[in-house]
Amino acid sequence: MKKLLLILLVGMALISFTKADTQELQMKFIVPDTNAPYFTYIPENASVPYGTEWEGVEFTAEDDNSFGAFSINDTEHFEIFIPTGMPTYIILTWTGQLDVGEYYVNVSINDSVGNVNWTIFNLNITDDEAPVFDNLRNLSGYTNQPFTKYITATDNVGVYCYYLNDTSVFNVDCVGKITNTEVLANETIYYLNISVNDTSNNWNSGEFYINITSESGGVTVYTCRYKSFGYYNTKLNWMVRDNCKIK
Repeated sequence: MKKLLLILLVGMALISFTKADTQELQMKFIVPDTNAPYFTYIPENASVPYGTEWEGVEFTAEDDNSFGAFSINDTEHFEIFIPTGMPTYIILTWTGQLDVGEYYVNVSINDSVGNVNWTIFNLNITDDEAPVFDNLRNLSGYTNQPFTKYITATDNVGVYCYYLNDTSVFNVDCVGKITNTEVLANETIYYLNISVNDTSNNWNSGEFYINITSESGGVTVYTCRYKSFGYYNTKLNWMVRDNCKIK
């Protein structure tokens, strides 16, 4: 008994046999394609500082029979570029500057009969830069007067809030406005530390003081002669009247 070895490729084959009595026998074979396409190059996951240009990464793939196409599941943050005449090669890049955070995109490949393969690519957008103060400086104010001054900072991603190390007399809000929380009755100097963080929790801090003095900058004595409620006043401290003369 003789054996016949046939090597069949994917697809349909029609084979004819002729017997010794010249009778012809035909057999039809359908060979399915069950092998998925495969990646020939997968890039490593990437980490990119916020505000830095990213040129993207390359993927290549093949199929033993007929390659289909690439596709991705996230077209909001990513896009693919396929050079003309190179269907098995893509460049994966972003659609624009991404916010700080981690992004995962599914890169899939298929062949002409629908076999699919895929991989996950991770892009991490980082922020290691602390906020920078715009106007950190010493401040001044007056006794018995409301105090409102600003110390602000900028950040490449976004300032989150400001903090003082001592809030017993002054407070600061998240836009850098410093106000007094109690009456500033006495001349004194308050030494403080102000801190600021960004939305990625990077911190910066600096020292400053607030010098509280009397509004006149000292005591000036005037001699005034004007009638008030039936008596004369003299030596009024920092009280200005039209008929007062400096003595």
